[in-house]
Amino acid sequence: MADDILIRQATVHDAPVIVHHRRAMFTDMGHTDPAALAAMEASFAPYVARALDDGSYRGWLALTQDGRVIVGGGLIVHEWPSRLVNPAARTF
Repeated sequence: MADDILIRQATVHDAPVIVHHRRAMFTDMGHTDPAALAAMEASFAPYVARALDDGSYRGWLALTQDGRVIVGGGLIVHEWPSRLVNPAARTF
């Protein structure tokens, strides 16, 4: 079964799929206001495209042999500036 699934890193071209997944996540959590979901998509789409391009968002997609995306996951790389208790800046 695992040989039938390809996992690859998401690219800027995958932004629409990631936006779709994010909307579906909120819908599954019970958020059904179409205007609120549309507003989230409108602001998230340019963010995720830019973040995929600059590496501050990293995502992976699992695809079937025919190229259909079946699941995805991602993370935001976030920088923490230095603080008094920890003078070193950190990237997560």
